[in-house]
Amino acid sequence: MKDYRKNFIENLKLYMKEKNINHSELARHINVDHSTVSKWMSGKFEPKLTNICLMLEFFGCDFKDLIE
Repeated sequence: MKDYRKNFIENLKLYMKEKNINHSELARHINVDHSTVSKWMSGKFEPKLTNICLMLEFFGCDFKDLIE
């Protein structure tokens, strides 16, 4: 069984690296607090669907690309 949370975190890091942005910059682009992004990256919280959709649009990727 795949670990989607771990995959999400790793893929999010890769997409952020590709765009050369940090937590604060991603947070600003999707209109959340930078601590929220940090909590996603640490696995403490999972993003809401609306925030996932905003990330997909921002990164120009599909849902599958972000979680698999």
